[in-house]
Amino acid sequence: HYVLDGSANFDCPDRSEKMVNEAFGRVAKFATGLLEPDDPFHIADQEICTGELNYVGNDTAAMIPTPSELESFAQTFKAHMRSRNLHAYNSRPLLFIGNLGTTHHNFDSDMIVVETARSWVDRLKSENFISAVLHGTTNTHPDVLNRATDGCYKINVAGDFLRTLVNGLPNELKAVVTAEDTEPKRQMHLVRSDMDSMSSADEKQLERSLQAHSRSIMDNINSPELSAADFEYFRYKFYKFSDQEIDAVVDALLSQRVQLIAGNKEQLTDPNIDRVFSASLIEVSFDNKYRKIVDTLWNEGIRHFHIAVGDGRFVPRKFDGLEKISFIRSKYPAAVLHTHLMVENPHQRADGERSVIEQYATAGSNAIAVHKRAFDRPGDLRIAVELIRECGARAGLIVETSESPGESLYRSLTELELDWVVVMGVPVGFGGQIFDMSTLHRISAIRQFALRQQKPLLLEVDGGLTLEVLRHCSRAGAQMFAGWSIIRSTDNSELRRNIQNVQRLLDA
Repeated sequence: HYVLDGSANFDCPDRSEKMVNEAFGRVAKFATGLLEPDDPFHIADQEICTGELNYVGNDTAAMIPTPSELESFAQTFKAHMRSRNLHAYNSRPLLFIGNLGTTHHNFDSDMIVVETARSWVDRLKSENFISAVLHGTTNTHPDVLNRATDGCYKINVAGDFLRTLVNGLPNELKAVVTAEDTEPKRQMHLVRSDMDSMSSADEKQLERSLQAHSRSIMDNINSPELSAADFEYFRYKFYKFSDQEIDAVVDALLSQRVQLIAGNKEQLTDPNIDRVFSASLIEVSFDNKYRKIVDTLWNEGIRHFHIAVGDGRFVPRKFDGLEKISFIRSKYPAAVLHTHLMVENPHQRADGERSVIEQYATAGSNAIAVHKRAFDRPGDLRIAVELIRECGARAGLIVETSESPGESLYRSLTELELDWVVVMGVPVGFGGQIFDMSTLHRISAIRQFALRQQKPLLLEVDGGLTLEVLRHCSRAGAQMFAGWSIIRSTDNSELRRNIQNVQRLLDA
């Protein structure tokens, strides 16, 4: 977990849009400079500090950013990430810190506006900045912490907690820590050795104070508590293995890898198609650039296109693909268009309009895949599958990264007579994410099921593809590979070369 803080670089003579953007630009540039492109730390949570106590000109009151100002910061921050070849970080949900009127190591003032965090989050969530973080909580009233939880899904209570620790110390130690006119944390080192030699009674008293305060804070901000069963689970020693245990694990992994590599072309689960790449342009807006990219893909031999759809409820982002499908279908009638619906109840008609399934089938989808958890009622998945077929399209099921292959999945494939599965390589809803390697197990298990049943089944994998990942997915049994990052480029010649590299790998 990282806090990227460049707020010391905020220098803003006035609050004009130009000056604020330039000041935030310096903050964002410094923050992104704390990360190294070669560090393998893409799976890391980040708090981006826009500034807790930023001041404009000669103002004595700290600036409280507007939603539009923070949106500009988020866009600038992500642009700096891309310029430093740190694209992978942009795909991770980010937390951000801004001034909400709480004061560092002082008492509450009349400036507190913690409710503003909700408007920040609503404005920034499309930029993947999903939650504000409340800082500066020393001496903050519990009601302020509680009100902040609407938009701040994380609350830093370190200063508040430290105050309880100091107040719970024996009087002689507390006097040392509070003697100087400075923050208590700067004085704690003076009593560290004395704390190690406190009496049992003093230790117990301090422990009770901290426990009581912890319970109070957690109740106040609705923080989840660990149950007795949780404690037992987390007490397992995951990283302490004997040599014998390590050998057993390594042997099992090597055996599985050999099995994955052994599965080959002659055992494809869908005999009607070879291994093919399907261009997934979820992150490309529908404009002239999109049209030119499609033309380049087609001229390089790409015949399959993956169209993603999000309704803003099933996934946080809202994006449709009707214009994209209509364009490809009208210009390239022979194209094969697979549509991935991240949509709640896509079979339902609202206000006399056609259902989402009907809209995309009419627009030209050859195949439409849905999520099991997208339906309110158990029988609705079957209704949706039947509607897809009635519309003349192939019906498919999406298997998410959180799902394990097993009897429930196999029963659905059998009972619904499905012959197409999309196995997600990343959580749904966002492009450019890092591939979840457990996906290989899901692909391999579903492939083995299809071979046992002697049932034709197209295995498609979607998201997080690199050349190395694509090679592993192919060995595991996938035949269709949906992606964009693996070939993406702003240069048309490089885009062509990337496509050719992917196709050479699949041909091999």
